[in-house]
Amino acid sequence: MLYNLAQRGVKCVLFEKGELTCGATWHAAGLVTRFHGGNNFRLWHDEGVNLFTQWQNEGTPLSFHTPGSIRLIPNEKSYIDEARYQVGKAKIFSSLFGCAEHHMISPDEIKEKHPLVNLDDTGIYAGILTEGDGHIDPSSVTNAFADRAKGLGGVIEQKTEAPPAAINESDHWQLVVALNLLPSKQWEVITRTASGEEKRTVADFVINAAGLWCDKVGAMAGVRVPSVVLQHQYCITEAIPEVKEYHDKHGHQLPVLRDLKGSFYVRDERDGIL
Repeated sequence: MLYNLAQRGVKCVLFEKGELTCGATWHAAGLVTRFHGGNNFRLWHDEGVNLFTQWQNEGTPLSFHTPGSIRLIPNEKSYIDEARYQVGKAKIFSSLFGCAEHHMISPDEIKEKHPLVNLDDTGIYAGILTEGDGHIDPSSVTNAFADRAKGLGGVIEQKTEAPPAAINESDHWQLVVALNLLPSKQWEVITRTASGEEKRTVADFVINAAGLWCDKVGAMAGVRVPSVVLQHQYCITEAIPEVKEYHDKHGHQLPVLRDLKGSFYVRDERDGIL
């Protein structure tokens, strides 16, 4: 958000509760896909893949792996109809906006692209293949955005925890102690350091991009954010000989697999699986 605003010449500041990526970002799976069932997000997903590819080609270390992704389609009418609709929609977006097309592939083609998958007796009808996407290191891409945003004039204030929190004076923590709507319809953000020093920032707009903590930030402005935090688990295997053999033979990772009905994904993690 900061990068895109700064790119457009908007004077802006980001308040980060700790240090960039220290919360939920650093351990995210980092999946990056061209696919999306909506309209705007489909454009944004495609733009993101192209931007990360460009930055990595320019030398920015992102650990962006692009083996492609396959969405597994169960042999059920509702899933099949939706898949055909999305593939057709992707062709329209390709002709109108230059987005990458999606491709419907058969179970045999899925096995060809991902030889470790076993589709016997699974009821899989087909797969939607998106090419040139995959997964990225979340911390690296966050810092890449931050560096570019700061280069464009964006400001990042770190260790600005919203209360309640214990301030460690030696760590230079600040608290966001107030978020006030002024008579001018502008917003006032007040931060306070451990020593009691206050800083006042006035903005035309405040964007709540607090993720897991968005309800707390909303409450400071008297706004109820109807969101809840849902936990999920992922596991990472040790090295698997067949995975390493595939890497050595093909020079790239296996495609990311997404099981729509089972609601899980599988991707490579070094020579193992996440």
